[in-house]
Amino acid sequence: MQEGNKKAWLVLAIAIWVILQQVSAADITFKLEPKPTQNTYNTFMQSIRNQAKDPSLVYEGIPMIRPPTNPDTYILVELESRKDNNEISITLALSKNDLYVVAYADKFGGKVRGHYFKNLGISTIDKAKKVFPNVQDFINITYGESYNQIETNAGTNRLSFPLGFDNLKTFTNKVYGMDTKAGNYTQTEARFLLIAIQMVAEAARFKYIQGRAIVTTAPNNYKIVSLETNWGALSKGIRNAVKKVINPPITLQYPDGKTWIVTQVSDVKNDMGLLKYVK
Repeated sequence: MQEGNKKAWLVLAIAIWVILQQVSAADITFKLEPKPTQNTYNTFMQSIRNQAKDPSLVYEGIPMIRPPTNPDTYILVELESRKDNNEISITLALSKNDLYVVAYADKFGGKVRGHYFKNLGISTIDKAKKVFPNVQDFINITYGESYNQIETNAGTNRLSFPLGFDNLKTFTNKVYGMDTKAGNYTQTEARFLLIAIQMVAEAARFKYIQGRAIVTTAPNNYKIVSLETNWGALSKGIRNAVKKVINPPITLQYPDGKTWIVTQVSDVKNDMGLLKYVK
C-alpha cells in the first residue's frame, strides 16, 4: 500500500475509533461549560419539547407528547461538562412515552457504561444497547425511579435540594466515571438524578419549573413538587376541558404550601410546557 493511502486509512481508523468511544450519539446536547444562560437553557428545553411532542395534538395551545409505542423509544440528551481539564459527558435517556428519565450513560475504565432503572428489565448487553447503542457495560440502579426512592437514597428532598446550573454541573462531574464500590456512590448518583430529572424532564413538562430551575438556591417551593406530582391529572384536565373549565378541579399548592384549587385552563396554562398523552 502506498504511503499516502496508509496515512488516509490511519486517519479514517482514528476517526472511527473516536466515534465509537463517544458515550452515546445524542439527539440533543446541552453544554454546562461555559456556564449556560437563560437563552441557551430555553433553547435546550424547546429542543426537547420539539422531539417529544406530536404536532397534531395540541390542546388549549399546549402541545401533547405522542401516543405511547411498544417497544418504547428514547430521546438521548447529552450533558457536556469539563472535569480535570477534560471534556466529559453524561447522556440521559428520556422515554418518548412519558418523558421519564429511565437511564443514563457515562464512561468508566475507558468503556461506555449504562445505568438503568430496574423497571426496564435490562439483563443482557443486547437489551442495554436498545437504549444506548454504544454501551459496552451496564448496571441496574439499585433503587426505583420514583421520587420517594430517589430522595431516600439521596438523603435529601426536592424542597431542600438546590437546582441551578452550578449544582447540575457539580453532580454531573461527581458521578461521571465514579466507581460503584465507592462508599458515597449511591448518594452521589441519587443526587445527580434528583437534579438532572428536574432540570431536564420536569422543566420540559413545565415552563414554571424551567423558570425556577436556573436559580441556585434551595427551592423550598411546594408549587414545583405539586406540579410534578400532578402532570397526568393536569394533562387530562386540560385535554378534556369544556369551555376552558377543568372538571373535576385539581388540588395543587402555591409556592408557600397553601392550597391552590385549579378550575380553569388559564390558571395553569402559562406553567405548562407539554401535556402527557391522555385520551
